[in-house]
Amino acid sequence: MFEFRLRGRGSSSAPVGAAAAWDSDEAIANESARITRWLAAAAVIGLAAIGALAIYSTIEISAALTRQSDDAASVALTSSQRGLSARLSEAALIASVAGSPELIDLGTQDVAALVVQLGNNDAQLSNDVSLTRDGDLAAWAAATHLLFVDLELAGTAFLNDATPDGRPNALAQLFANEENYRAAIGILQAQLEGIAAANVSQTNRRATLLLGLTLCLLALEGLFLFRPVIRRVRGRAHDAAVERESRFSSLIQNSPDVVTVLDAGQRIAFASPSAAAIWGRDPKALRGTDFLALMATNDRARVAASLAETVAGAATGGSIEWRLQHSPERLLDIASSVSLMETSSGDVQLVVNSRDVSDHKALERRLSQQALHDHLTGLPNRLRFLQYVDQATDAQPDSEATAVLFVDIDRFKVVNDTLGHLAGDALLRLAAARLQRILPGRHLVARLGGDEFAFVLPQQRSQAGIMDAAGAVSDAFQQPLVIDGREIEVGLSIGIGIGIGATAATTTLMRDADVALHTAKSRGGGHIVVYDETLNAFTEERLRLENDLHHAVERDELRVYYQPVVDPLRRKACGMEALIRWQHPTEGLLNPGRFIEIAETTGQIDMIGRWILRQACLDLGRWVSEGVAESIYVSVNVAAAQLQDATLPQQVRAALEEAGLSPRQLELEVTETSLLADIATSQRNLEAIRAMGVRVAIDDFGTGYSSLNYLRQLPVDTLKVDKSFMDEVARDHQAQKLFTAIVGIADSLDLAVTVEGVETASQLQRVIEAGCGRVQGYYFSPPVPPPAMEAVLRGVTTWADAAA
Repeated sequence: MFEFRLRGRGSSSAPVGAAAAWDSDEAIANESARITRWLAAAAVIGLAAIGALAIYSTIEISAALTRQSDDAASVALTSSQRGLSARLSEAALIASVAGSPELIDLGTQDVAALVVQLGNNDAQLSNDVSLTRDGDLAAWAAATHLLFVDLELAGTAFLNDATPDGRPNALAQLFANEENYRAAIGILQAQLEGIAAANVSQTNRRATLLLGLTLCLLALEGLFLFRPVIRRVRGRAHDAAVERESRFSSLIQNSPDVVTVLDAGQRIAFASPSAAAIWGRDPKALRGTDFLALMATNDRARVAASLAETVAGAATGGSIEWRLQHSPERLLDIASSVSLMETSSGDVQLVVNSRDVSDHKALERRLSQQALHDHLTGLPNRLRFLQYVDQATDAQPDSEATAVLFVDIDRFKVVNDTLGHLAGDALLRLAAARLQRILPGRHLVARLGGDEFAFVLPQQRSQAGIMDAAGAVSDAFQQPLVIDGREIEVGLSIGIGIGIGATAATTTLMRDADVALHTAKSRGGGHIVVYDETLNAFTEERLRLENDLHHAVERDELRVYYQPVVDPLRRKACGMEALIRWQHPTEGLLNPGRFIEIAETTGQIDMIGRWILRQACLDLGRWVSEGVAESIYVSVNVAAAQLQDATLPQQVRAALEEAGLSPRQLELEVTETSLLADIATSQRNLEAIRAMGVRVAIDDFGTGYSSLNYLRQLPVDTLKVDKSFMDEVARDHQAQKLFTAIVGIADSLDLAVTVEGVETASQLQRVIEAGCGRVQGYYFSPPVPPPAMEAVLRGVTTWADAAA
């Protein structure tokens, strides 16, 4: 150019040179502009590329953060499922064996709520896993879901099964399904944690690649020009990495599990901070140590084999239970889920999630004890007894027999009702202790419920040996039991079922012993009965009578018989007792001994009691209206169930009004035991009845445990001395004195006395000598139907005729 300009100054051809110079400058300008445009374009392209990378980086980082958040939520959800699953087992156990109805209801409600909550979480977890697009994980999640479906069905079956014998089976199924599901969900949790860690590593690699590309572009554009951009991208990448690390660290820090990573040699490469609080070990000190050294010696070989199978690929993972040696004196129960993880370098590692389940295991052991033992006596309960009988029969040779003996305490209800439930409980504990002392250890003694016990005699070679053992048990209870310084006389009724060889069915043995026991009790107690086929007829007859009794009132099969109550000096009837009879269509006329116990057991006694009260009032009302019974009263027995019925006063009032009978002509008889079963309710009902003018009598006086002090406290008008007492008076001088004293006490309390069971002239004479004004018994008349009672009232039948 310099040369060009010199040439232009000294030449005659200056225009041409100027033009050429102009063209050259224009070309240079054009080239400069082109370069400028190119540079500008390059800058724009570079900026656009950087912008695109920034946008992509932002999207990728946002997606990574979302994935990390989803991973953390999924891991937390699996951890929650494990906890809820464990709580489900505990709630089901409580609902099965808890001692009170309130705890059973609470446990049942917890089971229902936990099944619903587990279902909601399972649906959310299935949705979360489907978003990962990981085929193996989705397959395991699907398998886990199927295990949850089994658990949900077991929970529903448990809630729907209300039978005592059925619930243990439903509970066992629930336990099995819960353990399978908890193991599977633990593996799924470990896999999700592995995926979360892999996602963090992948996101870090992508962020590093994007950062490298951005730095290259920034170097081309100029370090100073793009320094702010570099700083911003680097800062955002750093912040994202910090946030990712923070999220992952928070997940590990707050996990209820101890997370450990093991290398192929089962050495600890990483331990989460929770190891310090839960295991009592410093996480940093654990690194490089043998994982098996943490556990009890007896568990090491089993756990090592399980971990080796996982590393070798023979197993994809699983769950293991082991005991951590927390201290020389203390072992922790640990449940771990194990999964396989491959690092970016190709190394194989094991992720082990471990949870302290010591409290859960302790509760399981405690509830298992409660589920198989009676809380009052400490004896095995019915469920444990059935298991033992199964074991005894399975191990029995064909030449030997197993005997199941049911034992019932006679008159236990009398003690329980009279002295109270605390005394009844004490009696049961004393009886349990005495049975255990009598029988050797291999003859398992159990309490089946109420006052019913049972024991097993395995490997018996003769029935004589069985009867000897039963007799020894019965004889041992000839001695009274002492409760609070009071001697209580009780006896035993024993029913025996015998099965030969290993084919003897437990259900058959239990049924046979039960039938034999009912037969023994029906004979009045104190009997030992061995089951045979003839007892089936007894059982069938009882069932038939029970069914027929349901229809006795509507078929007009019940009858009232009357036994006169006599003034012994005037030899005239002053009252009568109404007694129930059943005119059975095929059995004929049945005494109450054949069906009253059935009525009390089946709850039909209230129906029968209402009927006889109404009918007795109607009969006497008719005789009064005919002028033959103006001064006669009728005495009607009231059962314990009726006495506790708040509507009893209304029933009495309705019967009197329908019959047009004066209240003073009605007397209600209650036994000592029914009167004292619930003193408050009895007193309230009887006071309301006496306020009408109706009299109240204590029946069978002298056969119970009540104190004479109750005679002063309770609203009664009459004592009816029991026939068994009169039998003693006839032949025992001391009994005669006691009888006279009782009459004197009653007289001092303004109570009338009616003596039952007077059958001989000598008994009558002693009653007269004691000053009793009313007697009742076969000496004058047995219970008779209404026409015969009417004849007595009209004077048609003389006492001589009645006595004959």
